[in-house]
Amino acid sequence: MTVDMEQIARQFAAAPSLVPFDARTLAFTHALSRALSSDLALRREGAVQALAFWLRPAETRRLETHLRTVEGSESILVPRGTVFHVPPSNVDTLFVYSWILSLLMGNRNVVRLSQRLSGIGARVASVVEDVLQEDAHADVAAGAVFVRYGHDDALTTALSGLCDVRVLWGGDAAVSSLRALPLPAHATELVFPDRYSASVLNAQAVEALDDAGRDALADRFANDAFWFDQNACASPRLVAWIGSAEAADRVRDDFWQRVVAAAARRGVFSEAGTVLAKMTEAARAAIDEGATQILTVSPEVTVVRLSALDALRRVAPGGGLFHDVVLPSLEALGPHLARRDQTLTVFGLTREDIMQAARVFNGRGIDRFVPVGQALAFHHVWDGYDLFQQFTRRVHIAPQGW
Repeated sequence: MTVDMEQIARQFAAAPSLVPFDARTLAFTHALSRALSSDLALRREGAVQALAFWLRPAETRRLETHLRTVEGSESILVPRGTVFHVPPSNVDTLFVYSWILSLLMGNRNVVRLSQRLSGIGARVASVVEDVLQEDAHADVAAGAVFVRYGHDDALTTALSGLCDVRVLWGGDAAVSSLRALPLPAHATELVFPDRYSASVLNAQAVEALDDAGRDALADRFANDAFWFDQNACASPRLVAWIGSAEAADRVRDDFWQRVVAAAARRGVFSEAGTVLAKMTEAARAAIDEGATQILTVSPEVTVVRLSALDALRRVAPGGGLFHDVVLPSLEALGPHLARRDQTLTVFGLTREDIMQAARVFNGRGIDRFVPVGQALAFHHVWDGYDLFQQFTRRVHIAPQGW
């Protein structure tokens, strides 16, 4: 694809100025929500329908209410200007979340889409394009540019030169390479590199569930793990059973069988290459991580059982490979955390337990605690950033002396 930098600059110079939660922006997001909800090709795609739900008027009103509470009486929040987004290729809808959060703040946006974008992601991009082309959304379209190109440092540098904020999503190597490219002196940068996520389940609380409750828990867990083939940064790769070993042993084999059933209901199927990759990684875990047992529960679910987390390498191919360990308490996870640990999905613990653990963890790792089933629910606070504030500038207005 040829990218005309002069055309982008002219387009943005002529684009109308939008304020945070501008009525024109909200009209567009609500129209996009309807379009995604009604698209026949996307109606059965859970991740897309979650996106459509997030774009509904009730949700955007809730987001606006939050923004007004953090704005303060001595300042207002205004757009940064132009935001350049480089989303990953392995999470089909993430480019929309990144773009929309910036758009809601009133920014102009350049979004680089992967040349490998296909399937669901390509269809979502097509729906976005169709809605932007409607006459009613011309003001929003004037501040939105989507580009597709391969590895081209010169072009990325040129696009970076237009921006006030650069947003990089992807693997550590890709993010490090892109960060080396220059930015304007005034510009800021947000980076979202490789992350690792886990789930903690209170063994006694699971044991107290009836069959329907256990199925529902397994279904929510599968929702977190399999939407993006376990490749989303928030998808759990480790399950820590909180409680005694005896209590965990009474429920965890049953849990994994129910996860297999939940994956089957979703039509999850592991290709031969995925099965082989999981077998290879499980064998490495047996050598390097002190695995006590390798369970091939099904071709879709492999469980590496650990006696401790001291040697956990946080390397996994996705596709349904999980580590499994027993811990006496949530706080016992703290010494084993790394800065790349992002999301902890939780079942059977109180909010007070979680608040206390977060204080004990004290920034070593974990930026999000959410109930099982909500790992992939996107929030404007992500990886420790409040994106509303990152995508705006705070203009201070002295409270007195006028």
